[in-house]
Amino acid sequence: MTGGTCSAASSSRTATIRDLLGAALFAESDTDVCVYHGVPLYGIYRDGGSALWVGKAMRERWPDRVALYGPVQSPGSRMRWTSSSR
Repeated sequence: MTGGTCSAASSSRTATIRDLLGAALFAESDTDVCVYHGVPLYGIYRDGGSALWVGKAMRERWPDRVALYGPVQSPGSRMRWTSSSR
């Protein structure tokens, strides 16, 4: 999901990642609520490592069970922004 477009493949990928994390957290453990924190590690991972769009998809699916912490750009860093992280 980059460049402001959302194809069927990226939508399917979002749902798959969201559902895998949700199943691991909510169905396979005693977790009632989670906090997803986007971590901008763009120098290491193409999507930042812990892309905020995954947390947003989880919050849309489980609004009462998922809280979000957004990534913060530290002074002097060169964060690469995509449409899903704005």
